[in-house]
Amino acid sequence: MYADLGELQTNLCVLHPALLLGLDATALSQMWCMLEQLQVRHITPREVVEHHVIPEFRSGAWKEKPKALVQIYLRYLESQWESDESVCDLETLRGILPVMTNCGFRCPATESTYFTPKYLNQVDLPRDLPGADWALVDDGYAKNQKEVKNWRRFLEILGVRDLPIVHKVRLNYTKSDLVRESPFTKYPRKFEIQIFHPTLAVDLSVQDVKYLATMLGQSF
Repeated sequence: MYADLGELQTNLCVLHPALLLGLDATALSQMWCMLEQLQVRHITPREVVEHHVIPEFRSGAWKEKPKALVQIYLRYLESQWESDESVCDLETLRGILPVMTNCGFRCPATESTYFTPKYLNQVDLPRDLPGADWALVDDGYAKNQKEVKNWRRFLEILGVRDLPIVHKVRLNYTKSDLVRESPFTKYPRKFEIQIFHPTLAVDLSVQDVKYLATMLGQSF
């Protein structure tokens, strides 16, 4: 199980380890028989996910938990999914799983959330595109390079992206329009561009849009 399960146990009804200390093989066997008669049983990682972790997210109870514990829930879910993807269907859970960002917990499926360079994003959004308040995934989830790749795959399914989705718009210009230095001169310095979620928008400068277009293989 994931190393942080010790903290996760504070929200589970588990036997105290001292109960089984100092028992020889015979006494230990008898103790297990007695505990099983009391309906105490072993719990598998799948059961922890299905009966404890997912219900916390689905019910919204996680909002009342300490932030560190909520992150442990997601780490545990990721570690078990990485070991066995059948442990949960991320596509059906992506709308309820919160991810820690510099803006607090966000649901990437409904709130635009982006990778930092640590998660192999080639664009440092705050540095390269400073015209918006970017919600960036917390770097603390991944501890090493292997975990970075695993977490990136996991978070991509939840909806985290490298860049906003830029929608192409076809514009028609007359000859007189093209006489000007740039067709964008008739627009204000900042204008609204739709990104990721249909109901969300962010103000980007013309220069920012040109940069995004370059990254996406488009040109002005």
